[in-house]
Amino acid sequence: MSEPSIEEGGHGAAEMDSLFGTILDASPDMLCLLDIDGTMLRVSGAQEVILGYPAADLVGRSLLDLVHPDDDLMVRQKLQRVADGQATRFDVRYRLARADGVWTTVATRGRAVLDDMDAPIAIVAASRDVTGDV
Repeated sequence: MSEPSIEEGGHGAAEMDSLFGTILDASPDMLCLLDIDGTMLRVSGAQEVILGYPAADLVGRSLLDLVHPDDDLMVRQKLQRVADGQATRFDVRYRLARADGVWTTVATRGRAVLDDMDAPIAIVAASRDVTGDV
């Protein structure tokens, strides 16, 4: 007899959360959940490969702390437009500081997470290392 599928309810909520976390951590792209002011709430495993920081060093820290000074205003404006409800999505290319002090260029696609009243409460961001493309 076969195991029930995920769709058939063969896994509990805790198992699904664990599976989802495992999938996020396996992504080659950096996935990040930010609060509205840019503080990192959850990061995937790719940030350690790309930036050299363990997750524990990033969670609770502002994304803007890692942004190159020349790119800060641009990234800040993109985040602010989402926080103000002026935009629900953004694409931006900028530099982030690696743990070893080297700058790496990333392309980030972000999307607002909205509450029941369509107010932004968080941002989901997917970033890819594009340093070799520059």
